[in-house]
Amino acid sequence: MDKGFNYSMRELNEQRVDIILEEWRNIAGEDEFSLELEPMFDWCRSHTEQKDGDSRAWELYDPKSDECCAIVEIVDSRRGGLSKLLKLFVTPRFWDMDNNRKCVIEIYMATFFEVTKKGILVGAERVKLYGRTDLMLSILTSIHARSMEASWPKNIKAGIEGRWLTLSFS
Repeated sequence: MDKGFNYSMRELNEQRVDIILEEWRNIAGEDEFSLELEPMFDWCRSHTEQKDGDSRAWELYDPKSDECCAIVEIVDSRRGGLSKLLKLFVTPRFWDMDNNRKCVIEIYMATFFEVTKKGILVGAERVKLYGRTDLMLSILTSIHARSMEASWPKNIKAGIEGRWLTLSFS
């Protein structure tokens, strides 16, 4: 499965959460970090292991630099038939959308690819990607539009359900 992205996804552990927390605090500054990111890192600490039916924290990172580009919240159904991308938190390094739009879109696309790949690898029949923000929703809508093209794999069906893009595998 050739992705064409410069990012990979891995499970988070508490040690890695602490490293990313300090990196992002230094980038964002104390006030912004406290308001925007501290609650997310509190959540990450309690979601580094898979618990039946609960969401888990993952890291999208650049394998060349080992730098975290996003924290991702994913939940897998108890029976393993469904994986859902719930939230994506992009590093504050890319918060300036005027200068980083292309990087942020690539991070979103790489995350969608990695979540879909993870779902396939665990035997999920469906993967659902949630368009929490307008940017995420517009990217998901574009993916859905591409699924109508002849070059789209015939064994993957795509559908929009509200703010969700659902990919079904056959």
